Order: sequence, then structure tokens, then C-alpha cells
Amino acid sequence: MIPNFYLILLLTLLTLSLSLDAGYYESSGTDGTEEFLTCPAGYYRDSNANNCICCPSGEYSASDGSSGCSSCNPGHYSHSCAASCTACPIGSYSSQMGAGSCSLCPENTFASSERTITCTNCLSSGPTNNCEKCPRGTYNNKLGRTSEASCTACPVGHHDSDINDDPCKDCQAGTYADQEGMRGCLPCFAGTYSPSTRTITCLPCSPGTYMPHAGMSSCINCPAGSACPNEKMITHNPCQSGTYAASTRQIRCEDCPKGTYNPSTGRNTCTQCNRGEYNDKTGQTACSSCPHNTYNIQTARTSIGHCLKCQAGFYSVSRTTDQCSPCHRNCAECFGPTRNECDSCRADINNLVLVEDSTCSCKKGYYEDIQEPLISNICKPCYYLCAACEGSPNHCTECIKEICVAQIGNSCIYRESDYIFYYNENTGKIECIACHSFCTKCYGPLASQCDKCNEAIGATMIGTNTCGCRAHSFYNERQGRCVPCHLFCNSCKGTSNQDCIGCNGLYSYQVEKQESLCVANCYDLQGYYLKDNICKGNLFFNS
Repeated sequence: MIPNFYLILLLTLLTLSLSLDAGYYESSGTDGTEEFLTCPAGYYRDSNANNCICCPSGEYSASDGSSGCSSCNPGHYSHSCAASCTACPIGSYSSQMGAGSCSLCPENTFASSERTITCTNCLSSGPTNNCEKCPRGTYNNKLGRTSEASCTACPVGHHDSDINDDPCKDCQAGTYADQEGMRGCLPCFAGTYSPSTRTITCLPCSPGTYMPHAGMSSCINCPAGSACPNEKMITHNPCQSGTYAASTRQIRCEDCPKGTYNPSTGRNTCTQCNRGEYNDKTGQTACSSCPHNTYNIQTARTSIGHCLKCQAGFYSVSRTTDQCSPCHRNCAECFGPTRNECDSCRADINNLVLVEDSTCSCKKGYYEDIQEPLISNICKPCYYLCAACEGSPNHCTECIKEICVAQIGNSCIYRESDYIFYYNENTGKIECIACHSFCTKCYGPLASQCDKCNEAIGATMIGTNTCGCRAHSFYNERQGRCVPCHLFCNSCKGTSNQDCIGCNGLYSYQVEKQESLCVANCYDLQGYYLKDNICKGNLFFNS
């Protein structure tokens, strides 16, 4: 059984404990005495413990000695140990009781005042809609911003997409943005490219590639048969004739090697020279044919030395085969079997020459005697009046260039007797000359050496073997014949009465001192009179 003293003491302590107010706690002093302390604002006394406890975030205790904490109203918040709640600032909100913090308004919403419980949609109508978009070329990736200063320019390699949920987009491959705040990316120029996103500048197409279009992410390989020698090329250069490019991405075309050729542009290979051809140079558009009387039975030959000759007296039937056939018997070298396909003539045949049409013939003045048993003597001389003949000495194809000789058919003969052979004392040679124009037959070139006169031109025999114009006529060289004198003239040198050589006394008189003038009457001349059948008087008369 507990003694009464201790029972009384226990009851006393219980009574004292039950009499402590809420918000207070008992503490032992330094001297061992009991103290009753008050919990400050922001704290409260735990009923199960004799100490003060901090109000949690979202709650508060406004005064000292609180026995508990109160929750913050919507639109407010508090941190732990708070004596009061704080209003949510502009641009934020809290929609529930006991918020430990305020939330920033989501994108496209706003809170224009403090203590906001819920944010207003920017797209809503009404006077409270004060949200503004960042200017073009800028962006803001944080919530609850309150000024344009919070907008940042889109960085290089990006552009403003004008889409609310993606304000600054990456420049795509094939485009670039080399400045901040660009409203759109620029396409890479033709001849350049960008292989990835967010490109600041485009890269030039490297040699061996090209790009004809703008806005591309890669360049095109230069195709075979062409070359791209430079950077930034927008088209490829086809290989010229005589050159080639065997593969893609070539920066230059190569010359076709010896033994090959290329006749056209844009080729990726060269063609081998055919049989019967060769090419001893690079970069050629055609091959050369083997010369006459040579052949080549292989392709892609690189030298004229690969063209082989037939033995002397034979020719190559074809440049592409090794078959050789004999030349004509007159040819030493040839390119065919006939006499007009000779390259050179046999030196052992006398008077044999090569003429312009590649024929080995007997030289002019000789003919070929095919019956002659001695090959060296087959060229025989023509008849002496023949300049050229064939088959026989008298079968003339041309006569000697003498005016006495005429060609009738295939014969050369002396012409008619108006030509003669005459010994020319000046040259000491016998020459074939024509008779004088007054003669039709003669024995010399003079008019006094005629056997017969040329009556067709008015000539007549005026002396022994001498032909001349008839009396009262003269030879007119311009007309080539004899022409009558004037009636007043006995003979003359012209057709007027002033060209007389002696006057015809039957019709005229001679004028003194003017022997070539004959007149019908002296009195027709001023100052003249007739005396001794001569007109005398003014010696200075000028007819």
C-alpha cells in the first residue's frame, strides 16, 4: 500500500500538469525549479511532448503560445515555421489550402495580380488578357515571365517557327542561319550544302562533286564521263572528245592513251584503234590509217611501225589482213593490181615514168610494146611526127607542135602547101613556116616567093613569083585583104583622096607640095590654080 504522503504528492503533480494552458510547456530551470515557457509564433506545443514544434510549410501560427498551426488559404503559401502566409506573386498561383509554394502560370496563361488562385488563359477574351508573345526571332522557355526583357533571340542555327509550343526551331539540313533572331533559315546556295541541323553556314561542294539545286543536304558525285575540277560547282563538265573519265568523283578528264581514241564528248572509256589503224599520240579523236601497201592485223597499235609492208612488187590486199598480191608488171611498189595504182616504177624498164594518176607509163613520145620479150625494152619510140602514141608507133594520140603537121584521126601528116619547111638563116634550122598571106603556094616566106597568089584576099601576080594587091588597091591589115583606093588615086595607102600615091589623071589633079592629095578641080582649093596639070598656089593650104 502506498503511503499517504506519496499519494498526496502524485495527485498534486497531476493537478499542476492538467492546469498548464495549451501552447505552454514546462521546463526545469537551472536551479532545478520548474519553468512554464510560451511557444513563439510559427510554432506550437505538441500535446504529447513538453516542447515547441515548427509549423510545417503551407501552415502558420500567427501568435505566441499557439497550440496548433493553421493552413494557408488558396492564393497564398508559407515555408516551415511561418508566422503568416505570403501572397502568391504576379505570374504564379496556388489553388489549394496549405500550399508550401506557388506554381508559375503555365504557358499561354497569366496571373496579373497577387494571391491568384488560378491563372487565366491568354487566349481568353476580356480586359484581363494581358499576355503578349515574344517578338519574332525571340523565345522564352520559362513560365510566368512578366516582361519582353525575358525574351531571348533565337540562337544561330535556329529560326523562329511562329509556333507557340516550339518558338525556336532547328534549321534543317540544307539550310542555315548565320545570325541570331532570324525569322527563317536560308537555303544553301547551289554548289553548297549543309549535312546536319542547326547549321550556321553551308559547306562548298568539294572537287569531284556538284549541286545544281539550292537547299540540299549533300552534293552529287560527278558522273563518269565528266569532271568537277573546282569547289562550289553547280554542274559537271562533260569530258571533251579525245578524253575520258572512267569513274565518278573525278576532278579532271584523262587523255585517251596511245592506241585509242574518243570521237565524242561525255565518254567514260576510250575506243581501241581498229586493225589497219594506229595512234601514236594521246588525247586523239580518231586513229590514223596505215599507209599504202601496209597492213596491221592487231588492234590498239601505238606506232606507224606496227604497219607492215609487203615485199617489193606486191601490195597489201587490205590494211586489216596480211594477204599480199603482185603489182602490175610496171610497178616497183603499188597499192593495187592495175597499172594506175603504182607508188613507184620499175627502174629496170627504160623510159618508164610515174604520172599524176599513179600510172607507170612509157614517157611521152614512147609507147608500150606488150609483145616485146625483153622487159627492159618495152617502151618503143613513136613515129617522128607523133608527140604521143599508144599501142603502135603510128597510132598517134598527139602530134608534134609544128604548124606544118596536122592530126587526122590517129595519124599525124604534113598540112597543105600553104606551109613549108624553110631554112631560117638567123637560127640555122629548118623550120615549118607559113607562106606570105598573098600566097597560097610558096617556096619562101616572102611575097616575092610565091608560086600561087591568094586571090581570095584580092592578091594577084604582079611580077615573077611576086604577089600583091591589084592596081588601084592596097592591103588593109585590119581587114586582112586588099581594099580599093579612092577614085582619084592611081595607087594608095588608104581609102581617102588624101592617101594617094600618084593621082589618077583621068579624074584628078595633084596638088603642089602635097603629093598624097588628089583633087577633081584646082579651083575648089582657095588660092590655087591649074598649071601643067598641077594645082599651084598657096603652099600652106591645109586640107
